[in-house]
Amino acid sequence: MWEVFIKYKLYPTYVFELVAILAGFYYYYINWKISKADRLFIFTMLFVFIFSGLSLAYGIYTYVYGYKYIEFLKGTPFEKHYWISNIKVVIMYSGYTLYFAWNLRSIFWRKTMYAGIVLFIVASVIIFFLSDIFFNGFSNFCGFTGTFLLCFAAALCFIELMASKRILYFRNELVFYIAFGTLLFYLSQTPLSLLQKYVLGNDYFREIYAIILGVLNFIMYGIFTVGFIFKTHQLKKNNKRS
Repeated sequence: MWEVFIKYKLYPTYVFELVAILAGFYYYYINWKISKADRLFIFTMLFVFIFSGLSLAYGIYTYVYGYKYIEFLKGTPFEKHYWISNIKVVIMYSGYTLYFAWNLRSIFWRKTMYAGIVLFIVASVIIFFLSDIFFNGFSNFCGFTGTFLLCFAAALCFIELMASKRILYFRNELVFYIAFGTLLFYLSQTPLSLLQKYVLGNDYFREIYAIILGVLNFIMYGIFTVGFIFKTHQLKKNNKRS
């Protein structure tokens, strides 16, 4: 099982993500009174990491060992790993979008994003119930709608920050790093994912796509990590002064 994990180089993204999570929890450890938005982001990252790992491990296990020791799942709707990934995607996009909504100063846009999150969750659940995609594949609706919702919320935060005096102290604004990293990743990855289905049988494209995706993950989680490090450093300086 681990040979497959290493052979297909499935580990780099998880390493980058884990580093960002550890940096986030260290920031939380330094100051237990961080904002609820920052706590939400850190725990959403942890949730995504755990559920991504579960989905991957389940898929590799059934590929390598069949259904050894878990024969009771074979022939049931839960025999594939898609249901884990679909749960992860809905909660991931909702959690990250809510993080940006909580950072918005505009009440109108905050309420708009709240409504968008609720509609996204309700629509996703309806689609899962009306089709077999929940157990048998990845939902394109959840992926693309969630991406749009998240990027829109991140862009609102970024624009709001750029239009205020807070931009003068952007190094101390965690939301700046999160919004920048999020927009950079999703605005670069989404066009490639749209192309992927048209060249699915092209091994060269798949290899290039995997490399680009790995680089984008490294950049995004690297930006998150830098943001947590700056915030931690700022908190330590403030603690020394007090």
